[in-house]
Amino acid sequence: MLVRHGACSRRLNSLTPPAGVVAELPAVQASVELVSGDWLLIFSDGIPEAADRWGEDFGETGLLEAFGQHANGSAAAACEGVVNAVRHHFREQRQPDDITLIAMKVL
Repeated sequence: MLVRHGACSRRLNSLTPPAGVVAELPAVQASVELVSGDWLLIFSDGIPEAADRWGEDFGETGLLEAFGQHANGSAAAACEGVVNAVRHHFREQRQPDDITLIAMKVL
C-alpha cells in the first residue's frame, strides 16, 4: 500500500503467487514513483483480517487509522504502533494468521 499525505494513494497488489507455491515464478514487474514523505506499507492479510470477538475485521481502515497515529515517528515506531493496535483489536481472540508489517518512509 502506498500512503501519501496520510491516505492510501495506491493499493499495490502482488503480481505473482507467493514464493514456493509454483516451481518457477514469472518475471512480472511494475513500478511506481515514490516521492519524499511517502510511506510504503507491506503487510500480510493477517492484519486487515484480524477479527475481534464479534467477528469484525480490523480492516484496511483500522490499519490506516493506526498507522496515522504513528506516521510522524520512525518506521519501527509505526510498525510497533500498528501491531499493538491490531493486538488490542483482537484482544484474547486466537488469530489463525500471522501479523506481519514492513513500513518504509521515503526521505
